[in-house]
Amino acid sequence: MTATKKTPQAAPKAETEVNPTTSKVESQMAEAVEAATKAGAKAFKGYKGVFAFHKDNFDAVVEASNLWVTGVQDLNVAWSTFASKTVEQGVSSTKELMACTTVDDVVALNNKAAKSSYDAVVAETQSLHEMSIKLAETSAKPLASRVNETVAQLSKHAA
Repeated sequence: MTATKKTPQAAPKAETEVNPTTSKVESQMAEAVEAATKAGAKAFKGYKGVFAFHKDNFDAVVEASNLWVTGVQDLNVAWSTFASKTVEQGVSSTKELMACTTVDDVVALNNKAAKSSYDAVVAETQSLHEMSIKLAETSAKPLASRVNETVAQLSKHAA
């Protein structure tokens, strides 16, 4: 077996051949790390935007629900108040009817009570209708706003 002697020139020659390759690999790795960092930041920013978008949608639904519940409570109060007044008027009419002594008085009182009841029902129905329309418009505003914002965002991204 013959032993080969290492010459001092072999090591520098290997270094000069390996150094450019090493430098190229290191720069490519640095570029890859930088690209991955940018992509990760962009993806995180995208996720952050998606979460914010859904949070805003959820907040709009909660706001619309709160407005709806408050409006329904107001409608219930108005309806209950009307029902109480109707019962009170019925009791009062019955007392007056019992006090009548002639058929003409009964007919006149009945006509007066029917007209009064009809006018009250028409007025209250109109009031409840207006309250219902206002409730629908008010509670739909947060949702309509989110729909408009969503369409604007999608249009911006599509363009």
